[in-house]
Amino acid sequence: PVTISKVRIHSRRRSDVNFLYEEKQDNVPHLRDFDWRFTGLTVVDGEIVHKLDSIETVEGTITKSKLQTVAAMLNSAPEKSLVMQDKYGKAEFVAFDILWLNGVDLRNETFEHRRELLEKFVKSQHCIYMRPVLQFYQDGIRSFYELYERLVKNGEEGIMLKNRYGVYCDKGRPKTIVTGK
Repeated sequence: PVTISKVRIHSRRRSDVNFLYEEKQDNVPHLRDFDWRFTGLTVVDGEIVHKLDSIETVEGTITKSKLQTVAAMLNSAPEKSLVMQDKYGKAEFVAFDILWLNGVDLRNETFEHRRELLEKFVKSQHCIYMRPVLQFYQDGIRSFYELYERLVKNGEEGIMLKNRYGVYCDKGRPKTIVTGK
């Protein structure tokens, strides 16, 4: 394995000013500077999360949800983000999918296969600040409602249902994916 020196973490939305994705890696240097091990282009889809619903920002604002906590950490200046993370704990990366691995394009592989590769990749990195998103295989609509209610009750954002045999879609959300929030 080769250590890659360039890790980019960016938002999924483009800037209204320059239409580029906003880079956020300086706000999470523990992820940016981690000794990642892969040999070529590797793209992992996921999100930055934090365990706390409520923190006090450097400016004195109190966040009221995990989403607000992450937004405060990622949308502030890197120095302020580090102050908050030193006080309240580091933000983490939750991996949803892997699109490229060691220079191989995986977007036409099934989600099930990509998920297997994602889990192996995450495990091989030994990074305490990265984990794959929880995954459940259940049958029946009732079990999905019960799962959704249990996850939300435990502070999770919601649920995403994916076709395990579906391929990755670059343009918008495909009809094979359903979210519940």
